[in-house]
Amino acid sequence: MVEPAEAAENEEKEEYPSETPEDKLKIPYVEKALGGESFRAGAFEKAIKHYSKSLLGVRFLREAGQINDEETKSRYRKDIELPVSLNMALCSLNTKNYPNAVRYAGAALELDPLNCKGLYRRGLAHHMSAEVPPLKDEAANSTRRPKQTWRRR
Repeated sequence: MVEPAEAAENEEKEEYPSETPEDKLKIPYVEKALGGESFRAGAFEKAIKHYSKSLLGVRFLREAGQINDEETKSRYRKDIELPVSLNMALCSLNTKNYPNAVRYAGAALELDPLNCKGLYRRGLAHHMSAEVPPLKDEAANSTRRPKQTWRRR
């Protein structure tokens, strides 16, 4: 999992309307949605802050023991951690922060090693920064094809 950006950690704790355990479980989803709105508005730095808060919320929920069964862990991985890491990589690409783009895409690939978006965004960040990625990890995955989730009709 990606550690949240330093900017989100240094900000004061944002107060949310309700403090019930059920509402705390929604905080990562709320921050993810706010990040999406900021991204669509072209405010990529602000989007990264919201996405970081989303990942930070998941981390706090894990530490508090509110995400403890495998089904819930899997749901948060699929609904929050993977897409947020990919979105943060895209925001970093748009702001030309290529080292962070590599880091965020790498975090997504830790969750799903054959994720096409993660592979593409990490490769693009390496290409744009003129950095040569280590090929030993890539060679292991080169014989397997990513699972396609769509089909042409």
